[in-house]
Amino acid sequence: MYIPILPPLTFSLKVPRKQFSFPFDKYAHWTASARASIGQLLSSFGVSKNSEVLVAAYMCSEVIIALRQMDYFVGYYNVPPNLECSIADIEPYITSKSKAVLITHYFGFPQEKIVELVEFAHQLGLIVIEDCAHTLTGMYRGEMLGTFGDGAVFSPRKIVGGPCSGIGWAKGKQIFSACCAESPQHSATRELLSQVIERFAMDIGIHPETLKKPFKTLLRKNKRGNIPREEPEFNRDWRHSINVQLLQFLIRHIDLYRVHKKRLRNYNLLYNLTKEGSFQPLFTGEARDWCPYVFPVWVENNQQKLQQKLYQAGICAATWPRLPKEVNYSTFPDAVKLKSHILLFPVHQAISYVTIKRMSKIILQISESISP
Repeated sequence: MYIPILPPLTFSLKVPRKQFSFPFDKYAHWTASARASIGQLLSSFGVSKNSEVLVAAYMCSEVIIALRQMDYFVGYYNVPPNLECSIADIEPYITSKSKAVLITHYFGFPQEKIVELVEFAHQLGLIVIEDCAHTLTGMYRGEMLGTFGDGAVFSPRKIVGGPCSGIGWAKGKQIFSACCAESPQHSATRELLSQVIERFAMDIGIHPETLKKPFKTLLRKNKRGNIPREEPEFNRDWRHSINVQLLQFLIRHIDLYRVHKKRLRNYNLLYNLTKEGSFQPLFTGEARDWCPYVFPVWVENNQQKLQQKLYQAGICAATWPRLPKEVNYSTFPDAVKLKSHILLFPVHQAISYVTIKRMSKIILQISESISP
């Protein structure tokens, strides 16, 4: 068994009869990543350089580094253990330099106070950007996630597979290209090949590294010299240029309604099959109209051991995110607690009904074997 946390490319030669129009309308702007899309939105809304952008403390460090590379200051606000932010979590951290706030819909689950948060931010003159990197077709109160604030960013790679990319969407406003793309052009061909191998590995039940090994050996033989791996502080892959035409072509051939339906089915099936385990699903109840990115659980003890055992069984459970250096127990203890206790199980559309049932049995067996 091999089940990756991210989906391989969900592509069909047929163009689906019915398709989501949001966020692919005239207000959408494609970039190399959701991080680059944040920069495009900030510039398009007139948020000047050296302004402060408020970001949730429970956030991956790569986003923080990218904002700083774009010459913005970063401020943090608190995220409670249930991941549902309120005005009380944000208000104490707003300063006179704050010009925008990034509100994250974690793992596809909607911030239930999003309307209240947007109204509060607008009263203070803050631009609201919804971080929809964990969702693409999610809804809340009959409206699409991403349409509540002034704009939103999406990461199609996380939901439908395909090359790394981002979408920035602004409400009633076309986004101009403010962040100059850097060369070389982002290589989509290599990513597509990698995902073909990933899908084949899933089908035959072995780890893709076994299949990729001959290619890596060949590349090492043809490589001249060693290129050192860049540290995140200096890596600017997130803003490389991309082949927009290819990405738009791929998205037209992906049945997002089917993707949404399968993710809901897998999430709800896993929820009902594992809720008696030695861990607790992070969100109560089945998913309904929101589109789950993963199935997050709260593991009180042995999070890393459980993750390791699952990986050995072929289930690529993951933790998220790598927190910024300045987020620690003394500054934001809730964020650190979330990082050390949440484990994410895959529920993407490439996982079959039979595989989900088999995966749930393995998860329960392993969790029971290591429970204190």
